[in-house]
Amino acid sequence: MDKFKVTSAQFRPIEGKVEENIAKIAEYMRQTHEVGAKIIAFPEGSITGYMVTIEQSKKLISKLAEPISGPTLSKVADYAKRYNLYTVVGFIEKADVEKPYNSLVLISPDGEVIGVHRKTHLGSCDEWHEGDYFAEGN
Repeated sequence: MDKFKVTSAQFRPIEGKVEENIAKIAEYMRQTHEVGAKIIAFPEGSITGYMVTIEQSKKLISKLAEPISGPTLSKVADYAKRYNLYTVVGFIEKADVEKPYNSLVLISPDGEVIGVHRKTHLGSCDEWHEGDYFAEGN
C-alpha cells in the first residue's frame, strides 16, 4: 500500500459564524495541500460551531441546518476540489425528520460528497442533552 499523509484540524469554530468558520476551514485545507497531505479531517460542528451549550441553541441550530446539497457544503466541496483533498467536515444536516442531524460528510477531491455519518450516540450531561437539539442518526 502506498503511503500518504493525513491531517486533522483542531480548532474552535465560532457558534453561528459560518463564513468565519469556512474561512478557517479553507486556510487549513490550503496548508494541508501545501504539506502534500491527501486527507483532512475537521471536528463535529466545524462549519456552524458546536452550540448545544449556548442560549437560543435550538433556534440557531434550526436556522443554520442545511441539506447536503446546500450552499455551505458546496463551498467546502469547491475547496476540496481546488486543493485536491479528501475532506471530512462536520455540519448541521437538515433532513426530512423533526430535528436536524449532527453530521459529518466525506467530500472527494472531485468535490463530490461520497459519504455521510449522522451521529448515533447523542451525548448528555446535567446541563444539556444533544437529543434535545438533534435527531439520532442511523
